[in-house]
Amino acid sequence: MKVLKLNRSTLGDKMFESIREKLNSIYESNEISSHKLIAKYLIDCLDNDKTPTTKECSEVCFISESALTAFSKKYGYQGFREIAVRIKVERELYKPFKKDTKRVKTTNVRELVNKYFDQIDLQEDQLNKLVNKIKDANKVYLISSYEQEENVNLFSSELHFKNIEAYFTKQKRLEDMWIEKCEANDLSIFLVCGLDNQSLTRLYTLAKEQQKNIFIISSSSQSHKFKEENSIILQQECDMEIYLSIRSIVINYLFAKILSKL
Repeated sequence: MKVLKLNRSTLGDKMFESIREKLNSIYESNEISSHKLIAKYLIDCLDNDKTPTTKECSEVCFISESALTAFSKKYGYQGFREIAVRIKVERELYKPFKKDTKRVKTTNVRELVNKYFDQIDLQEDQLNKLVNKIKDANKVYLISSYEQEENVNLFSSELHFKNIEAYFTKQKRLEDMWIEKCEANDLSIFLVCGLDNQSLTRLYTLAKEQQKNIFIISSSSQSHKFKEENSIILQQECDMEIYLSIRSIVINYLFAKILSKL
């Protein structure tokens, strides 16, 4: 079997690039329908712990193998084989979240949730800083990872009930415009967790370069990407199946604390 060889510069450029995010962007864009079908097939491979093949993808998407090569090169890959390698690498990188992950010994959910609530409470000074920034802001822009969109959408609605002009959208293409239009007395809150954060790091860099008013809420595994003193860190147990559910509870606890102080 022929093995794909990636040079050092190629790996370096793509080391922190999430292929899931790129595929999500293609699937949600106005690209031609065949490209959306390919992206959907590849996303399904990621979700179902499968390695994509040109033969299966061609059959599922009703396209030729040469069309797969054209698709791959259009989005910056040497060929479909490189996409398959990138998917395998990303699955291995985030292996702790797979269903067959070994459970940690602690199974008392109440204890785990209380531990994470305590970690939020220990950051009371930062939480108060965020509350004051929201109070002082003319407009609040909420920018979220895919994983927490529903919770952030609810938080945005609850801010409106507090007569705070808050904005949230699932249309990622609008967020660049928000950063550009964000004024000195506006606030951009980034909620960063999960696997799909390449666009958020890019938007954060853009906002930082333009000296925008920023606050970061980040999982501990993502916090190293943001050198920001205005931040709240959500600690995490990477080897726990149930952590995704617990993180949602903890984030809503944080949001409830913020709302209670507004």
